[in-house]
Amino acid sequence: MSAGADGKASLGKLQILMFSLIVFGLITYFLLRTGVLTDISSTVLLLLGIAGIGSTVAKGADNSRTTITPENKAWLLRKQWLPSTLNPNNVDAHWRDLFTTDGEFDVYRYQSFIFSIVVGGALIIGGVTQLSSFEIPQTLLGILGLSQVVYLGGKLVTPTSMADLNKSIDDLRQAEKKFRAAAITANAGVLPVGLAAAIVPASQTVYNDYMSLATDVATLFSVQTGIGVEPAKLQPSL
Repeated sequence: MSAGADGKASLGKLQILMFSLIVFGLITYFLLRTGVLTDISSTVLLLLGIAGIGSTVAKGADNSRTTITPENKAWLLRKQWLPSTLNPNNVDAHWRDLFTTDGEFDVYRYQSFIFSIVVGGALIIGGVTQLSSFEIPQTLLGILGLSQVVYLGGKLVTPTSMADLNKSIDDLRQAEKKFRAAAITANAGVLPVGLAAAIVPASQTVYNDYMSLATDVATLFSVQTGIGVEPAKLQPSL
């Protein structure tokens, strides 16, 4: 339920889900006990706002940094590296995703998580008596907001493997364009019919450069997505 766009567990989604469930549970508890729909304090509203804004910004950061760009995805589909029926980010979410970035422990995520747990516990214990007057110490609320800022800042400045993959695919697309242009130039301005006819001495070097880069990108693509690339699909398209 808390998986992000990359299929991994999202701390931002977990926070908004946790706080929403706690508040919903407390409101339901008071409604069943008293028959009256209780009000919620401004502190609780602020808490939900912090979690909601953090989740929204985190989602935007993930979408821009941890997914294959539309241009590259279209190219991968045309090359049949990426099956049209498979999501390249269809991976299982794990608890460790909440504390790690690219497999390494992330102190930003850890800090945001532990303070969220503390505030969530305080909300359950204090809110069970009176939700409308529940207050969180301003210093603790400030720490939670600061931890969100640090967490989101860490997401924005930390490089990702998917960003490296997108950059590599961009370079490979450009190398393919150079090979196509060289083949046309070598064939008196006409696009050759078939790849064999395109690989002439005048474009052989460009072809070799493309194939060398394609092999490296295919390896990175397979590691990142878990999808193998057949050798025949490495060839450039005309």
